[in-house]
Amino acid sequence: MNKNISRDFAHSYDSYSKENHWTSPDILFDLCREYLNKDQILLDIGIGTGLSAEPFKNAGLTIYGLDNSEHMLDICRSKNIADKLQIYDLNDLPLPYPGQKFDCIIANGVFHLTGCIEAHFHEIKRLLKKNGIFAFTIDVFLSENSTEYTSTEISGEWLKINTEHNFKTYKHSVFYIGELTKTVNFSILGFKDFCAFRSVTENREVHFRVYISQKN
Repeated sequence: MNKNISRDFAHSYDSYSKENHWTSPDILFDLCREYLNKDQILLDIGIGTGLSAEPFKNAGLTIYGLDNSEHMLDICRSKNIADKLQIYDLNDLPLPYPGQKFDCIIANGVFHLTGCIEAHFHEIKRLLKKNGIFAFTIDVFLSENSTEYTSTEISGEWLKINTEHNFKTYKHSVFYIGELTKTVNFSILGFKDFCAFRSVTENREVHFRVYISQKN
């Protein structure tokens, strides 16, 4: 994930998200709601300013959060959403927690900025308690994306380089995600395709798929 982008957008991130109809936090929480209990512990990987974690906090969960942007975390701290926050490079595995610590882990708007996500899935398996919930979003690769994205060495993953802002975005196939969840022995409980973002300035929509899975 690009630290310079996080720094530049940190102070306007919440207002920018609202203006451009960033619906992903609400969609993800609604999909998880029936599997949650008060006093459970949740880890938000890439917590940012806390938009995705906030509804879980309101539902009575204890929130841990990791992000590689201190600027984002400063804003999250000011909202009193998270009980414990830590600045951390999300690609630096293992993550700084003991095994089987969390009842629920979320990664919202993270994996479309991350390559080689299989290692993250194995790490999330380590951190989750038995029957723990993992909810995450991906940007699904479709045939019409083939002119913009190029395949990587990982079958089921495609890459696009934004030369203007010098960062990478990734798309993943539905088949790849299905096989990956099987590899870590997670069961997919449900998913939903939705419009996550409507850019006012660029007049375009960004569609994600959110999955909810459970550690067996």
